[in-house]
Amino acid sequence: ILRVSPVLSDESSSVSLLSACTSDELQALSQEMAPLLTEHSNNISMNAALFQRVKAVKEWADSEDGKALSEEDRRMIDGTYEGFERSGATLAEEKKPRFCEISMQLSMLGLQFSENNLKATNAYQMHLTDEADLAGLPDTVREQAAAAAAEKGLEGWLFTLHSPSYGPFSTYSENRELRKKIFYVTTIAAAKATVEGIRAVKSRGADSVKSLQQFHSEIK
Repeated sequence: ILRVSPVLSDESSSVSLLSACTSDELQALSQEMAPLLTEHSNNISMNAALFQRVKAVKEWADSEDGKALSEEDRRMIDGTYEGFERSGATLAEEKKPRFCEISMQLSMLGLQFSENNLKATNAYQMHLTDEADLAGLPDTVREQAAAAAAEKGLEGWLFTLHSPSYGPFSTYSENRELRKKIFYVTTIAAAKATVEGIRAVKSRGADSVKSLQQFHSEIK
């Protein structure tokens, strides 16, 4: 894909990093790029000529001539073939358009879930003003939390549910109650994103999920 479409690959890298660094502009970009990336992926997996070449390599690997392949090469060949298979390459021609339509809808639902999860993550911050609450935390973690608080115009230390903040706090903090608090909040944030995702599926995506399940049963 990188060789076929380097420009699109650069854009997809920006979309894939949303959970690490996001903004309103990147969120808008993700909404714009998700269907393009899905269409691009479908065009690759549904390319009959390309799949025939993949299939030929798979058949060769499964023959006597392919016995000398290393385990790594065999896994790569098998994985590539199975990826095409799961992406609808072996479907009858009349079913491929519907499969592409469903995958497009599911990609948007997946994006919506990611955005819900990110919103729930961004909504929480734990503001500490008592240095005793920092017991066990390395200096680098304290400095990072102090900088986060200062950025918000706050005194003390600020911790969030983002991994660079949440992870070290959960690992090194000696305050069991605070560790439990931030763990529960993380669990609630994930649950909230899941609930919002379920609502989205019920409101506009249930048909996509059911249709994809039906397609999978037909492929098997």
